[in-house]
Amino acid sequence: MRIIRSLAMIAFAALVAYAISFNTNLFEALYHYSRAHESWQLDEVFGGLSLFAVVLLLLSIFRVFELRRRIVQKERAEREAGRLARHDALTGLPNRRQLFEVFAHRNAVPDGDAPCAVFLIDLDRFKPVNDMYGHQVGDEALCILAERMKALLDGHGFVARLGGDEFAAIVDLAPDSPELLRLVRQLAEALSQPIQIDQMRFSLGASIGVAVYPEDGRDADTLLRNADIAMYHMKSQGRGSFHFFRAGMDAELLERVTLENEIDGAIARGEIEPFLQPLIDLSSGKVLGFEILARWQHPERGLLMPDLFIPIAEDSGKLGALTSRLLSDATAVVAGWPGNFVLSVNLAAKQIVDPDLPAMLLSAVSASGFPPYRLQIELTESALVDNMSEARAVLDELRASGVRIALDDFGTGFSGLYHLRELKLDSLKIDRSFIIGMLEDKDRQAIVEAVLHLSRALGIETTAEGVETPELDKRLADLGCQIGQGFYYSRPVPLAEAEALLRSTREARISA
Repeated sequence: MRIIRSLAMIAFAALVAYAISFNTNLFEALYHYSRAHESWQLDEVFGGLSLFAVVLLLLSIFRVFELRRRIVQKERAEREAGRLARHDALTGLPNRRQLFEVFAHRNAVPDGDAPCAVFLIDLDRFKPVNDMYGHQVGDEALCILAERMKALLDGHGFVARLGGDEFAAIVDLAPDSPELLRLVRQLAEALSQPIQIDQMRFSLGASIGVAVYPEDGRDADTLLRNADIAMYHMKSQGRGSFHFFRAGMDAELLERVTLENEIDGAIARGEIEPFLQPLIDLSSGKVLGFEILARWQHPERGLLMPDLFIPIAEDSGKLGALTSRLLSDATAVVAGWPGNFVLSVNLAAKQIVDPDLPAMLLSAVSASGFPPYRLQIELTESALVDNMSEARAVLDELRASGVRIALDDFGTGFSGLYHLRELKLDSLKIDRSFIIGMLEDKDRQAIVEAVLHLSRALGIETTAEGVETPELDKRLADLGCQIGQGFYYSRPVPLAEAEALLRSTREARISA
């Protein structure tokens, strides 16, 4: 009871002090109240006041801890929001915002003007893998490659994911440093290594553009733009490697973008025409067939060669439409020509895995009545070997329709005897790199002889590409090669000239 009374007195004293400082009438009222009541009544009142004071104290303490907890949560949430704002949610790598911040901070410090390099890394073949195996596998592949990049660049630089299948890195190495060249080469090789996810195994690879500070730009925007230009230049030459930015590339990129925007209309208007180069029977000199080679009759720039626009058509998904148009235009004209010659067309790796390819090819030639058994498709070794399982069903369907299968540029890829037997080829085309100079180089001639012997053993027809002299023509005929193709016989020519060439060689051998 004494404790309660003591607490009550403390509360009472506090209340009295409050009353004195703010309201003397309240003090007087309390004084008269205490004089008018018994001590036990005052004990109850003061006990209630004490309990109320304790409750208030406990509530205050609880409120203090609650406010502290909320402040800690808010600070943690703000830190997490800041982290998420500067990091990629999927891979955990820094994002574009943090990349720019790091570059700005780097240039703000006293030694920040030291040379460095900016990599722009674009994964190859990611979309087909993502479409084929699903987004979950695609996301896992991105995380695996992100770890490879982080592990390789750790200690040399800073890697970030910009979005999709695009990454960037700041590397603190001088542009003339041998280590920079070694590092970017290792990066390209690491990203091309196979990826294993459950039972699935595939490879992506990457095209890398490199811009250096300060020669190629003094801010992150300029350096990334120039690295992007270098990367697209790499893609136009072939994927899976790297290229350093150089002056003039931006003009080349502008030209590429312009042609890409024009190619749809060019296909629809028939500006991209089929030119034909003859395939010559080396024993008789007669035309056995023609290879279709595309030429763009550009209304402003004149005749454009295929190496300028075919990669653009392939990258932009227009190659199928272009192939179909070339076949339709060619067969509409050649179907009425004399003879039972073959018409050959090149296909890219992307096309040979397309299940709609057989229907597209047969539809393109059906309107003219050109028979499928006189149609031949040419495929490179790398296109077949890289896509063997997917291509097999497509090739079987084409073969069942009578279409001939030829292996182009033989000797430059990775095919082996197993593939030659399994693919049941109709024709091999020996790459021109072995034909040109074979008369002066015994090693090249030995390779040509070995290929001819192999093709005879397998019952496969053989064509020699790049025949440019009468001496080569004669030597190949003596070795038993059946067909020749090259400038010695004819350059690729328009359809009208090809018809004249066909009629002229029905009776006499072509002469130089």
